[in-house]
Amino acid sequence: MKRLISSVLAVLGIVVYAAAAPVYFSDDSFSDMHGESSFYDETSGITLSAAPSCATLTWNDEAGVGIKYGIIDESDEIDYPEVLTISFDDEVNLESIYISKLFHDEFILDLGFFKLKLAEWDEEGTYELNTGETVDFITANENGELVLDINKTAKSISLYAKDECMSFITNDFSVKGVSYTSVPEPAVLSLLGISLLGLGFFRSRKK
Repeated sequence: MKRLISSVLAVLGIVVYAAAAPVYFSDDSFSDMHGESSFYDETSGITLSAAPSCATLTWNDEAGVGIKYGIIDESDEIDYPEVLTISFDDEVNLESIYISKLFHDEFILDLGFFKLKLAEWDEEGTYELNTGETVDFITANENGELVLDINKTAKSISLYAKDECMSFITNDFSVKGVSYTSVPEPAVLSLLGISLLGLGFFRSRKK
């Protein structure tokens, strides 16, 4: 009986261990991505890729990952037509994406003797799962931080800014990190089910 309980606890431990802490791209371990078109992190099994062709990843120890595309682009953010794709070695339960530098902003013309507000906007973006599902997101606060609750099984997710007039000013953001758990293997789930059935059987006999 004790051996059966130990087996059940061991299987439960495997499933719980599958839960990973958030991976922050602002961590120093990701600094080598800067200037690369693609970067693979062995520890997390995550690949970061920049598009379109000739675009490169940028790294910031606060904002995380952005994309540089074009000669005059010196930002550490993602704006149109740039796309950041986050891929995993295997399918995962994708919980959250942490967005940074997603601001409510305004454009002020300062003429010295008075200021004229020409525009006001909330920065927007879109994410697309490898399943084809797309979702728009928009800044929800003043500090530029936003947590996207995904809660889907996915192999990859792509993020890009909305295509609008002056999009490189009105819509851009960085990606600070990701939170996910691994999908338990079918064999592990089967073992867990058998163990629980066995435990229930022995408990019923004991009564």
